[in-house]
Amino acid sequence: MASRRRCSTVIPRTRSSRPPPCKAVLIDAYRRDAATAQLCERLVDLDEGFQEWRYRHVKMVQRTIGTKRGTGGSAGAEYLMKTLNQPAFPDLWGDPDGALA
Repeated sequence: MASRRRCSTVIPRTRSSRPPPCKAVLIDAYRRDAATAQLCERLVDLDEGFQEWRYRHVKMVQRTIGTKRGTGGSAGAEYLMKTLNQPAFPDLWGDPDGALA
């Protein structure tokens, strides 16, 4: 069995012993652990590339089958359009409060 490297980031607990919001954990990771911050940035890059692929796939489906039902019985292009703005890692996108600056 291959050895696994353990993450050095400790996830703090709140008074009620519930995990803190994901945003708080990410902010802490960005500030304390450069390797984790780089991983998060790579995941955002991957997510962005996947969203671009989804857009091109929707356009190809629209050109190919138009408004017909998709494979597997889905609504085809209509269904795919609904998936365009759904990132795989939404917690990594954006920092409206500027907390990571």
